[in-house]
Amino acid sequence: MIDRLEDTMKVEDRPYANPEVAARKLVEIAAATPAVQDGRIYIERINSQFVALLKGSKGHPEFGAGTKYAIEKG
Repeated sequence: MIDRLEDTMKVEDRPYANPEVAARKLVEIAAATPAVQDGRIYIERINSQFVALLKGSKGHPEFGAGTKYAIEKG
């Protein structure tokens, strides 16, 4: 029972652990990011905002999973 509670707490601490939720947030950030040239957006700008949203924690697994999900779903 305690293990189950700890697992629930871990998920709550990582709101973007679900790739679909992470992808939606990434698209939201991308839409608000100004384009640099020819409508292109630097991925670093999106990544830095996403990691900042996670308050400095390592958001790279969520970022990678969200990016992959967004690409697969178009």
